[in-house]
Amino acid sequence: MRQEFDVFAQENKGSASLSLSGLTVVILNWNGLQDTLQCLASLASDVEAGLQVLVVDNGSGAPEADAIRTAFPGVSVIATGENLGWAGGNNVGVRWALERGASHVLLLNNDTEVLPGAMCAVLRAAREIGPCLLHPSIYYFDEPSIAQLDPVANLPSASRDEPVLLDHAFGAALLIDRIIFERVGLLDERFFLQLEETDYYRRAVKAGFAAYVIPAARVLHKESRSFGGRRVALKTYYITRNSLLLSAKHEATWSGRLKAMRKLFWTLCNTAGHDIRQDGAAAGKWEMVRWLLWSASPFAHAARAALIHHVLRRYGRAQDTLTVRLARP
Repeated sequence: MRQEFDVFAQENKGSASLSLSGLTVVILNWNGLQDTLQCLASLASDVEAGLQVLVVDNGSGAPEADAIRTAFPGVSVIATGENLGWAGGNNVGVRWALERGASHVLLLNNDTEVLPGAMCAVLRAAREIGPCLLHPSIYYFDEPSIAQLDPVANLPSASRDEPVLLDHAFGAALLIDRIIFERVGLLDERFFLQLEETDYYRRAVKAGFAAYVIPAARVLHKESRSFGGRRVALKTYYITRNSLLLSAKHEATWSGRLKAMRKLFWTLCNTAGHDIRQDGAAAGKWEMVRWLLWSASPFAHAARAALIHHVLRRYGRAQDTLTVRLARP
């Protein structure tokens, strides 16, 4: 991994001359102190060069905000006092950044580490392209040669400096121009967790903006640390409920909604298969229906609760009793 950092730093050694003025990085922390400290350490040289970094502590159970302030006095920290979710917590940071004149805000997961030169490369691209949703390339932390988000990763002749158009947005590292916030608004807090960036991408596209990835900027992602890296029923709840909300918001035709429902149906077939069998093979459609209606599994309970809550228009954070029950692996 150290070699990956060294090679990337050498390739981007000229990027450090670019001013980072106008860019604010917002990092959401929720009971993830060690990951957050490691993420901030990877940004230390950029902070010294003038990068504005804000950590939003999203209601951690321990006094993690104080530990972050002590470890990184050059970083701003806000403590929300409660868990506002990915959307709500990031909205706190976005408002803070815009009030202080930020031209661009980069939403960065705390379970990422930023390679040298990445912030300069992504900001340069944002200024050249104009208002858009922009991502650095993202590689897995444990396997830094394998791309999670890099459309030209396996194309050795492709330019690393040219932006590549995307048909989606990815919230682990997402730069948004101030103009987009002013025209599209903030993240929809009804989602709370999961699919918020998909909703924002679709809203941005409707407003005439596009999404890109710039391969020359790179971060490493530890993936799903907010759920402890495990399969948990709570994630099934949010994905199921928010898939229905996403469809209701954006699918204006019956054919569009039917396509979205089919996608969710097969997602639940996969979930049921993992839940029922050790081999993880997807459940058949009637097997999935029986699982959904009658299984006592936390995953089936999560899916049922999600369907009911969508019908009742009960969005945002799941009730504490449901959260405790579904957070178990």
